[in-house]
Amino acid sequence: MTANSSPIVKLDIRRAASTGDGWIDVMGSNNEMYSYKYEGGNHPTRNDGSIQHIVNAGKATITLNLIAASVYRFGEIHFSGDDANQLTSAGNRENQRLITNECTAKIDAHYKVWVTDTGRLDAGDCPVVLLCDPAIKNVKE
Repeated sequence: MTANSSPIVKLDIRRAASTGDGWIDVMGSNNEMYSYKYEGGNHPTRNDGSIQHIVNAGKATITLNLIAASVYRFGEIHFSGDDANQLTSAGNRENQRLITNECTAKIDAHYKVWVTDTGRLDAGDCPVVLLCDPAIKNVKE
């Protein structure tokens, strides 16, 4: 059995809608369009930040780097679909987070990354927040 890799994922953000080449449009909390693009990961057929690990092939750490302009900062990371409690996040750097995958059970989950645009305020005078969410899968070999 091959050991699980510890991939690097890069997230880029634009303050405008973008079309094609992997960019995904998302509405910010200020009702303005943004777009984001993930690159990297270890999915065998995609380069979009998606992760795939093998169950019982060892714990893995995913390094998530924010490569956007300096006005963008990582907020919280949440997980959906992680019914087996395989995923945790750590780190407090503005542009990097670590996600640990225990890899002991099958899951079909997403990591939901909140990003703050400190250069803009929404109607409540709060920094604008965006949600960006690629997939993490643990599969049986």
